[in-house]
Amino acid sequence: MAYWIDFNAESQAECKSFYCDYLTDINNLPRCGIEGVKQTCDTVSHKPCSYGSDCLCLEDSSVWILGKDTNEWKKI
Repeated sequence: MAYWIDFNAESQAECKSFYCDYLTDINNLPRCGIEGVKQTCDTVSHKPCSYGSDCLCLEDSSVWILGKDTNEWKKI
């Protein structure tokens, strides 16, 4: 399991860009008002993020966006 924030992404303070290794990592990502699964040696990535945050999954090159109506990660 692994996911992390792209600190170079130019976005709003709470809107984060993540990368993850596997599709199963998507379920571990934080959501608005909800922390994600905390990972060893990572004190930042599990913190809640805002709607519109995104994640690129390296397993299949899919892109996921955190939707506002559902507060769920949706594949685009």
